[in-house]
Parts: sequence; C-alpha cells; structure tokens
Amino acid sequence: MTFIERLEFDRVISLIAERAGTKRGRELIEKLFPLKDRTEIEKQYAFIGEGVELENPPFYNESNLSDIISTIEYSELISPKELLEVADFLEFLSRLKRYFTDRKNCLYLSSIITSVSPLTDERQRIRSVIRKDGEIETEEILALKDKLRNLKQNIRDKLGKGVTLRGERYVRPMRSGQKIDGIIHDISRGGKTLFVEPANCVSLNNEIEITTRKIEEEKKRILIQLTNNLRDKLTEIETNIDIVSKYDFIVAISRISREKGWQIPQVGGEVLEIIKGRHPLLELRRNVVPLGVEVGKNFTTLLVTGPNMGGKTVALKSIGILSLMAMSGIPVPASPDSIFPVFDRIFCDIGDESSIESGDSSFSFHLKELKKMFDYATNKSLLLADEIDRGTEPDGGRAVASAFLEEFTRRKAITIASSHSTALKFFVAEGKGMQNARMKTKDGVPIYNLLIGLPGESLWLETASSVGIDGRILKRAEELADKNMIKIESLLRELEGEKGRISDIKKRLSEGNEAVRNSLSGAEYLKKKTGEELKKIKKEKKKILIKARKDIENLVREIRESNAAKKSIVRAKSEIEKRLKQETETKRKQIEKTRKYQDFNIGDRVKIASIDSEGKVVGLTQKKVTVLVDNVRFEMPYESLERIHKPHELKTESHHQIRFRRSREFKYEINLRNLRADEAIQKLEKYIDDVWLLGDGNFRIIHGVGRGILKKVIWEFLSNDNRVGSFELADLKDGGDGVTVGKIRG
Repeated sequence: MTFIERLEFDRVISLIAERAGTKRGRELIEKLFPLKDRTEIEKQYAFIGEGVELENPPFYNESNLSDIISTIEYSELISPKELLEVADFLEFLSRLKRYFTDRKNCLYLSSIITSVSPLTDERQRIRSVIRKDGEIETEEILALKDKLRNLKQNIRDKLGKGVTLRGERYVRPMRSGQKIDGIIHDISRGGKTLFVEPANCVSLNNEIEITTRKIEEEKKRILIQLTNNLRDKLTEIETNIDIVSKYDFIVAISRISREKGWQIPQVGGEVLEIIKGRHPLLELRRNVVPLGVEVGKNFTTLLVTGPNMGGKTVALKSIGILSLMAMSGIPVPASPDSIFPVFDRIFCDIGDESSIESGDSSFSFHLKELKKMFDYATNKSLLLADEIDRGTEPDGGRAVASAFLEEFTRRKAITIASSHSTALKFFVAEGKGMQNARMKTKDGVPIYNLLIGLPGESLWLETASSVGIDGRILKRAEELADKNMIKIESLLRELEGEKGRISDIKKRLSEGNEAVRNSLSGAEYLKKKTGEELKKIKKEKKKILIKARKDIENLVREIRESNAAKKSIVRAKSEIEKRLKQETETKRKQIEKTRKYQDFNIGDRVKIASIDSEGKVVGLTQKKVTVLVDNVRFEMPYESLERIHKPHELKTESHHQIRFRRSREFKYEINLRNLRADEAIQKLEKYIDDVWLLGDGNFRIIHGVGRGILKKVIWEFLSNDNRVGSFELADLKDGGDGVTVGKIRG
C-alpha cells in the first residue's frame, strides 16, 4: 500500500472527480499528484482562485462526446443523436466564450478560454437539418415525405377495408379459394386467409418502396456530409475538448472548495504551519476540532502523545493529507495563512500491514518502513510514523524509536511521530530540535485537540473504563501497574493544570502591561502637547511685552512733549495700568488653558463646541475640533482623540467621552482574513477612521479569496461610508481578488 492510499488521498480525489462533467476532466483530476515545483503549484492555485470566485460558471455535462469524436475519425457517418451531442458541445463553447468576455478578474481562466473555437457554422448546419428529437428534415425530404403520404393514401383507398402490410408491401386479406389477379405474400397459420397484393397495386407499392428508399438515402447523404464537415474540423474540436477538460478540472476543484470552505494556503519555505486544519474526509461525517501545528522553525521533530482514541492517528493523517492536497494544488480545509513546504518525499508509516503470505510480522514491516525513511529522507522530506515504538517489547521499541528520531532530527527532516512511551517522552524533552505534543483532554476525556509543548498522559485506565471493562479487572490492573508510571501520569496531569493557570496569569499580566503602556503613551503625548503650549505662551508673552514697552515709550514721549501736564500723567498712568491688567489676564487664561489640557485623563467627558447651524461638527476636514471643559474653550487636534462616535453622530447638546490616541505608527494596510464578519467590520471601521485622520487617503484591505463572503461584507460597508471615495480589487500582481484598494473622498 502506497503512502497515497494510507493517507486516503485517493478518496479525496474521488470526491473531487464527482464534480467533473467531462470524461477527460475526470481523468485530469484522477491524475492529480504532489508536484515538486512551487511555481507550478502556485500557477494552479491562481486558476483555482479565480474559479472559486465565479458565480454560476457555465458547466458542461458530457454524455458520450469523447467516444463520438473517436468514431468520427474512422467511421463514414455518425447518428443524428451523436451529431446533436456535438452541436450541444459547440453551443456550450459559444456560451463559455461569452461568459469570459471582458471578465477582468479572470486573467488566468480567460487566457485559456480565448483559444476556444466555437465552430459556429458547423453547429448551425447540424441544427438546421436535425430536430431535437433526432429527426432529419430538409426541403427535399419533406417533399418526398409528402409524396409518400399521398401514395400510401391512394393504395389504402384502392385496397379498401382490411388493408395491411406484409414485407413493406400493402396487401388485402382474402379467404382461401377466392380468385384474384395478384401476388400472394403470406398465408395465415390455419391456411384459410391469404394476404394478396392485387396486380393493379403493384406499381403503387413499387413507387412507395422507391420513395421510402430515396428518403433514407437522402438522410444518409446528409449524415455523411455533416460527419465529413466535423472530420475536417477534428483538430479544432480536439483542441476545444482539451480546453474544456482543463476548464472542467479547475471548476470541479473550485466547486468543492467553495462548498466545503477549503482555502488556498501558502506554499514553500522550510516551516510546516497548519492553522485550523481539518481532515477533508472526517469533516463530512462529524464536526472536527481544528488542528494547529507548527514544525520546522524551533524544532523539526514532534512526538505526539496522549490516550488511546484521543486522535493521535487522525492528527498524523490530517497533517499528511493536507500536505498532499497543498502540494497537488488543491485548496485545503484550513486557514489560508497555513504554510506547506514543497516536500521532495512524503513517508507514511501508519497502520499495520503484516502479512502471512510475505512472512512479515508487524514489527518487521514497521522496521522496513523506518528503513525506507532512513535510506531516502532529506531535510526536505516529511516523515509520519504512528506508534513509532510499536511491535516489540517496550524497552526495545523505545530504543529503536529513539535512535531513528535522533537521526531524522539530525537530518532536519520534518518528522511527526506518535507514541505512548513515557521514556520516549522524556527522551524527546531532553533532545535538541525535538518537541513533545499532546492530545488535549478535559476531565480525563479526550477532546481531539493537539497542543504543543507538553507530553500527554496515556489515560489507559480511564480509556478502559470508558469502553465498559469490568471494575474488578480495572482495580486489579491498577494494583499490577508500575507505581512510578502511575505517579508520572499523575504529575503530567498536575503539570497540565499548572500550565493552564500560568497561562491565565500571563494573560492577565499582558493585559495589565498593555494598560500601563497605554497610560504611558497618553502621558508622553500630554507632556509633548503641554511643552508646545508653554512655548506658544512664552512667545505670546514676549510679543505682549514688546508691544507694551512701545506703548509706554510713546506715552512717555507724549508726556515730555506736553511738559508733563497733570492730565497727561494721569492718562498715562491709567493706560499703563490697563495694559498690565490685560497682560496679567491673558497670562492667567493661558496658564488656565494649559492646566486644563494637561489635566485631561482617559475617560474625561468634553462638550463639542464647534457645531454649525445644521448640527454638524465644524473643523473635521481640518482635523481639528473645538471642545469645552469646565467652560474653557480651546481647539484640540482631532487625531489626538479616539471616539466611540462617528463624526456625524456628535451633538452639541450632549457630552462625549474621549480617550487619547495611543502612540503608534499608522499602518497602510489591514489584514482581515479569518475573522468573522462582525469582527472584521469592527476593525475595518477603526482602520478607515485612521486612514481618514492620519493617512494619505489611500487604503488597502486584505480579505483573502475564500468563498467571497468576507469581501461582500467589506464592500457593503465601504459603499455605505460617505468618507470613501472609491474602491476596487487590487491588480493581480498586488493581490488580485484577495485584496481591495481604494481612496478616501477628498
């Protein structure tokens, strides 16, 4: 059994092939095999990515076309029914070409469809002479049929009641012994009835026979002519069939991908990263817990441990079949952010294939599979080994498994194995380039979820109990079990619980650190703004003092010129006191305004002051807003605030909670892939706010291809946001159907 069969890749191929409509399309699907060239894989994904996005693409369901085309090559003629099937195919070609005309988002598919030759003349010739029921009709045949109909009516009139046919000749039944000039064509079983063609009807019968033969000869002539026409175009027809087969191949893969939510992953590199992966066959029968695994970055060997029936074998098979699908250019039931290397070989030692005929024991077969890995595995290979220490006594199995794992790790081949051996878990834990993983359990019950970082307990006693083993046997087994092994299993369970608690603590610490960072960012921002305000105040103060000094000098000059009259001195004193009072008041207001601005805290409530007569906020286009705090009015840069409200929702009557914007670099693009619609829209709304306030007016949204649901939601949001001026899908080289780009309204 090959690794293809062990991983049930052939069953996945069969599922896809069921969606094909043509014989050759099915054959192309059945020939799917892992590719070794990353460029070829990505090229196939480019075609399929376009296919997934198509809505109700033309579909051709072949009946017997391939055999008909083969018949045309050597046969004089084909039947009217076969000609009609050829006409249906040519009609499909016309419909297919029309569908892809000016379809800008299908560059790859359009590139092959443009080569289609619909052979319109040949199709019209067939349709003009053959009805849908397969009957051939021309003017000559219709004339001959009218003649035949009249001849038959004439002979029926001559022969009278009881006229019938014998050997395509019209005859009259007569009793034996009656005399008539004519030809006997038949006698009844009893010999009492003769079927006679009267002499005066022979010429009419002859003419009926000749006319019938002419009709058949004319039909044959037309069929030969139509067949010859198709034979002359056989090369073009064969090319069309090849194109439609390729198209059918792409559409079949695209259809099942759209139906089941399979995604196009990333291929290449040295790291295998599966995100939210599901086995393509198991997902048909029940809900599957998504698989997450990353191997090849910090370690290349992963040992999966855990209880029986916990999903270890399924995890290995899932990794194997998803890798095969990705390398074959088939979308996978996983996140599009998943990454699959292009492996040079995939080795799979899953299942027991011991054979009485070959004399192989389970252990010897297992060793032969490990030897194949040893002989041919490289740093670009994927190795999957289920129960790697199986088939012999525990110590021997553990020793052999350890040696092979060590060698595979040295070669840096991506190796994923499973085991129950506690000793092997510790060997991996101490080894460089190796890592333990476990099938997660909840309250001692497997939940089929793979977690990397800790070995799992075997739960042999719990599993035995779950299948109904007698309690007396279970109790005795526990008494006979190795006490150290039971203690280790218990410690593993405790360690799992501690890890969970530590994870919760880390999460809370992370949230606390984030809050502290936000507060510090706000404080830094306020400090900067306060410094700027103080500089403005000092500058303004300097201007006021200079002006005051000039005014005083003018007053002094006026006093001197008036010989220091008492009235002039009083007026000068009054003017100086007025200027000093103005200066003091201005300084006080500036200090008050600075203090209020400096004292802003996260969550403070302000009142919007800049509202026009229509109730709209003034100054938003200049990215400024005037607010009132404790009746102090001042302008604040709009980008310094994060609001719960949209600009058009701000009202002068109400207070609004504000928060200082965190110090962060504005990002030109946003990635919304793998998010639910509500999550995506929440992030998108915030992003468009940032682009509008901080950006240069351009935006770029990565939503992926998928089934198009997320793109549809995003486009609906953008259409309803009056700040958005335009948007469209990105060029093919910049992401194509998976990316939307646009501009904010000027």
